[in-house]
Amino acid sequence: MFVNMNKFVTWLNALLLFFSLGFVSCAKDTVVADPYADWQVRNEHYIDSIADVAHANVTGDWEIYKNYKLDFVEPGVGIVSPELGVADYVYVQYIEKGSGTVPLYTDSVSVNYEGMLIDGTVFDTCLDDKIYDPITFALNDTGLREGWKVAFQHIPAGSHFKLYIHPDLGYGNADYGDIPASSVLIFEIKFQEVIHPVGPDGRALPLLEDEES
Repeated sequence: MFVNMNKFVTWLNALLLFFSLGFVSCAKDTVVADPYADWQVRNEHYIDSIADVAHANVTGDWEIYKNYKLDFVEPGVGIVSPELGVADYVYVQYIEKGSGTVPLYTDSVSVNYEGMLIDGTVFDTCLDDKIYDPITFALNDTGLREGWKVAFQHIPAGSHFKLYIHPDLGYGNADYGDIPASSVLIFEIKFQEVIHPVGPDGRALPLLEDEES
């Protein structure tokens, strides 16, 4: 009986080893789906759907802002063709629209924000203003994405909103850090304040007459 039991144990161990090797082999052969497969096409479809929703504006909280650079082909030459595409606009959904100053191109903006991709991947965040200090951006900074420059020249301080930026007004067809090429950029933004440039005497330049309360 002991001989038979030893044979049984040996056979059982061999069987378990066989199955464990099989599982290891299967694990090695498992192909992980590429999360960025057809990324450009998926992003094009996404921003097209956002544009459709914004144009319909059923909920009444959407606004669409045209790229300010498209007003003229170049200074003094003339108006461009009115037939513009999805990439020529940014799309804003207001969570709460503020009543503060709308910044000029020469101003800076102080914001808390979170940036994400269409699949929900967060690539940057300082949205929680109870934890993070606001970040300040100069709108005429050459490093700032065009989509932000377009949007903020229309949005009053105090606003809380979502901003959808076509790749052409974002990082285009180039990778940028954790952001793949051809990505729609989605931001949730709390617009804290407008900061006017400092005058030559060290004081902030005064508000324009129509900005004074």
